[in-house]
Amino acid sequence: MTRDVQRFLRILVLLSLAAMMYAKLSDGSLAFYINRRFAWLSLLAVVLLVLLALSATWQWVWQQRRGRAMQRVAAEEEEVVLLHPLQKLGEHRLSVGALLLLLLPAAAGLLVPPRPLGASAVEMRGIGAFAPERPASIARLASGEPSNILDWLRAFARESDPAAFAGRAVDVVGFVYKDPRAAKNEFWVARFMVSCCVADAAAVGLLVRSDQAPNLPADTWVRVVGRFGVGTFAGERVPLILAERVEPTAPPAQPYLYP
Repeated sequence: MTRDVQRFLRILVLLSLAAMMYAKLSDGSLAFYINRRFAWLSLLAVVLLVLLALSATWQWVWQQRRGRAMQRVAAEEEEVVLLHPLQKLGEHRLSVGALLLLLLPAAAGLLVPPRPLGASAVEMRGIGAFAPERPASIARLASGEPSNILDWLRAFARESDPAAFAGRAVDVVGFVYKDPRAAKNEFWVARFMVSCCVADAAAVGLLVRSDQAPNLPADTWVRVVGRFGVGTFAGERVPLILAERVEPTAPPAQPYLYP
């Protein structure tokens, strides 16, 4: 591989990564991969990648012009003269395979439709019925009813007896997860909780009892409306939603919850 081809591929890698990250930022799908509070870091990365690509392009053009100006210099002298300080910084050669490998994340990000984690990921990671407390969440719960699965789990953490929630109205949205340990008329309405990125994502959910459960495919997004009762799961007493309505719904724009 000639030096010109190598330099072109380096610039292509930098611009492709910048384009992929910008596309994720602009369409909102970056939140499928990282916590949205880190979006500004991704924007900063886009700017830096573009600046690096521009720097590499300028260096390449400078070397081309310098090379033409020195064509009549002896080959031995030319190799020394052309080693401008900027050129020395970029002379590390990478194989074609290594450069193509660096292009894979950008190609995958641009060509593969983004999808949030779902029921298949729950099967590998398991599902939890516990959520960490946060000062903001405590203040929000003190001023009104829990609004999502995470809020309810935080409320449960402050009560030792699941019966304390019996009769409480509940209205939550999540995807269907079928746990083999649950009864046939039960399923989990679940969401993923993301602290930093999908690598640390943890599934949390509420157990639901409904006659519709056998007909609900896994990963279906549903709105569950009902009241709490007390059920048993894996040998433990847990709050259980006695569903009055289970309605298919579109996935929310932001499928993850943040602790």
